[in-house]
Amino acid sequence: MVDVPVIKTNRLILRGFDHSDLDAYARICQNPDFMKFLSAGKPLTREQAWEQIEFIINHWSEHNCGLWAVVEQSTNELIGRVGLQYSDDWDGLQIGWALSPAHWRKGYATEAVQSVIDWISNRQITSELLCLILPENIKSIALAERLGLSYSHDMKYQGKKVYVYTLILVTK
Repeated sequence: MVDVPVIKTNRLILRGFDHSDLDAYARICQNPDFMKFLSAGKPLTREQAWEQIEFIINHWSEHNCGLWAVVEQSTNELIGRVGLQYSDDWDGLQIGWALSPAHWRKGYATEAVQSVIDWISNRQITSELLCLILPENIKSIALAERLGLSYSHDMKYQGKKVYVYTLILVTK
């Protein structure tokens, strides 16, 4: 079991997922707007949310990096996930994010993703990040571009066209 590093920003805490997050994470994953641009694009059952938490925990153990639980400091509420993922479906390390719609338009995604970029830059694990974004997810495209990711190419992922954005990391 890997100790997931805790990252604190001005308003957020990024920490490892644990099994006690199931109720809150399952509620978030049952929201169609949250799931719209993720996986199959449909809400998850409680069991599927559990499987995702297990995957996230195991990813950290296997790769020493992964997705963090995003917690709002002022309320201690789990509001989403952000982080890094390796997959057999693409080459390289992907950065991704997903926050509960109730917490959109607060700048939380920018804050969380930038803190992950800073974290990975300090560790020299990779020299480049990639991000897969559905073309209709204009908010994530805007965020990726705001944080310095650039469009690279299109690819098929799970039968859907996605845009691949990349970021060359600068060691800090």
